[in-house]
Amino acid sequence: MMGPRVLTIGAPMIAVLPTEPRPLALDARYRLVVGGAEVNVAMTLARLGVDVQFIGRVGDDPLGELIAEHLVAAGVGVAGLVIDHDRATDLYLREWLADGVRRPLYYRTQTAGGALAVADVERWWPGSIDAVHLTGITPALGAEATGAIRTALGRARAEGVLVSVDPNHRPRLWSADEARPVLLELARAASILLLSIEDAEVMFETSGNDASIIAAAHELGPEIVVVKRGGDGAVVSDRTSMVHVPAESVDVVVDPVGAGDAFDAGFLAGHLRGWGLERSARLGAQCGAAVVGVPGEHEIQR
Repeated sequence: MMGPRVLTIGAPMIAVLPTEPRPLALDARYRLVVGGAEVNVAMTLARLGVDVQFIGRVGDDPLGELIAEHLVAAGVGVAGLVIDHDRATDLYLREWLADGVRRPLYYRTQTAGGALAVADVERWWPGSIDAVHLTGITPALGAEATGAIRTALGRARAEGVLVSVDPNHRPRLWSADEARPVLLELARAASILLLSIEDAEVMFETSGNDASIIAAAHELGPEIVVVKRGGDGAVVSDRTSMVHVPAESVDVVVDPVGAGDAFDAGFLAGHLRGWGLERSARLGAQCGAAVVGVPGEHEIQR
């Protein structure tokens, strides 16, 4: 029997990370990792045995080549990875401070990721898929990328494809007031909504408890709502039942970035295989825990 087929659409990035906790202004050693929320989900899905395709743009430059190589090595289908000859690959520096804080510095203005076009989605949409996973990061990159994501939502709706959405609000890319209407639009189109407490605060303008967040989210339309609470686990609801799944224990948290994306992939993989809420969420928690124990999302091995 053929397994689930998933499409992710987004903006890949290369992250430049210090190898030790110190300000970027100081002399430090750096390393490159492949990142981008939708890329993180795609690569984790592939490692879980899911047939996954990716649509996005990279520049015609060495960083774009690194991303393409890494996706292929992970088993992600890259037919829809468009090479943009006019723009550079998205880049960000992630400062790691002595108190453990990670501070991203984005270089994503007029880059390839934000040039994702309606034509890209229309041309490279796979012939048959079970689900498409989207985030609120790509629309934050500009009107053209927003149009591409809306095209994907329309295509999914027309074909009866399950839509998984993580709002993934990034305040350094756009304000809460700018993001709110777009994130709500994505949530209304979602079958599965995977959000953080921070996302809920932006979308619903409240820091309410899990029950109130889930009620507000279900009212938008999603049949399944997941509230991710990091080290406090996750709460999952399908309108008729609600379960809390604790986070997996981790000896040392090295780098929490990407854990939410890994959770999304684990939960989606379980759901598409017919697992229940708790079992799917536990797989998500296991995937998230595996990420926080290593630095960076996906280190480049050369």
